[in-house]
Amino acid sequence: HTDITTTQGDRAKLEDLVRNDALTGLRSRTFFNMEVERIEQNHIRPVSVIACDVNGLKLINDYLGHATGDTLLADTALLLRRSLRATDCIARMGGDEFALYWGDRPLDFLIRKARLLVKLVREAFRSSEALRLIAPSIGIVRCDEAGLTLDELIRRADVAMYTAKRGKLGYCVYEPGLEKRSDEALRSGAPDDEGAHADSRF
Repeated sequence: HTDITTTQGDRAKLEDLVRNDALTGLRSRTFFNMEVERIEQNHIRPVSVIACDVNGLKLINDYLGHATGDTLLADTALLLRRSLRATDCIARMGGDEFALYWGDRPLDFLIRKARLLVKLVREAFRSSEALRLIAPSIGIVRCDEAGLTLDELIRRADVAMYTAKRGKLGYCVYEPGLEKRSDEALRSGAPDDEGAHADSRF
């Protein structure tokens, strides 16, 4: 006969693996995509999305090893999680990239939160010379309209994030025309600096 208790336990473990990222404890990309589908099906607007990339981890992996890089990634994820409410959805999208979904939050709130995240991560690793390269680049997008899909908003958040990364800005708010300026920067050979620090103004 089938052991129902064991089956239910295995199912719970499988669901946990699907919904959560094993390394960081954050939500998984799969869970985030499920949330995107739910939001779209319910036509929820306004929405806000933050995309976050952790600069410096590639160099840490190359020179100090992947075990050290994984530890730093988990530590960074914990800093991000602690700065949010328990109900906020933050997910590891893969590698050193994270995404955060917020509902109806004003732009000034999102900017304050981005500044806080940049500050928290920078200060956490500032005491070690080897780890001072660790700093986040954050892209912000907010939308009140139903005409734009959440997938498009996530893409725009990514554009803003890479703009922040190349410009060492700490964070960047998406605005129309940002893709064109980003493409021009790439064609001009502007560096994509793995060790980019947040601008000291933030």
